[in-house]
Amino acid sequence: MSFSITYSADYSDLDISSYLTDEWLATFGDANHTNGNVTPSNSGGFYGGADQFSGTQYALVSPDNQISAFLAEGQLSYNFTNHVLSGSLDSLTFGDGLAGGSTSEFVVQEPQVTFNGLNLSSTGSDGVVHQSIYGLMTGTVDPLIDALEGIFSGLNASSAFDVAFQDLDLDGDLTITEAEITAYGSAATAATVGVAEVTDELLAA
Repeated sequence: MSFSITYSADYSDLDISSYLTDEWLATFGDANHTNGNVTPSNSGGFYGGADQFSGTQYALVSPDNQISAFLAEGQLSYNFTNHVLSGSLDSLTFGDGLAGGSTSEFVVQEPQVTFNGLNLSSTGSDGVVHQSIYGLMTGTVDPLIDALEGIFSGLNASSAFDVAFQDLDLDGDLTITEAEITAYGSAATAATVGVAEVTDELLAA
């Protein structure tokens, strides 16, 4: 699956970093899932696996407000011995309200932003999967932002990372495709090269 972003029109004027930091994290807060502070309310849950520590979904609702939530999908497994989350991470959905999880799939009831086609995988505690998800559980989005920046860089579209959703969404359908991201990045690069050429010509004159 290619990378894409779907977003609510309510957040169209935000970029990835400002949404994750100033909107979602500001309301979700710090679940404080840390050594000595682990409780059922800040541990979340899996769905679709062979046991309670693995699944095709992992989700957590904010223990602070019981509204803000995130849903991770892929093939995920938590090792209770070393406390490491490993596996593959395909998508992340952020929003309000979380349903399901016991006998049915988790669903974010009011999705705000979804990142699809992440294609991230790791096995250790320093891996991108563990760092990104554990970060969300402990009050930081920095590891996830780093991972998303890496995806944009891999698309040769680093210049598009700090651009508002609505400006990347070239056809205005509330879904930003990989093609739209690369097109924006290519246009930005071409514009930069053009400015450099004009500057060189002026200096030569």
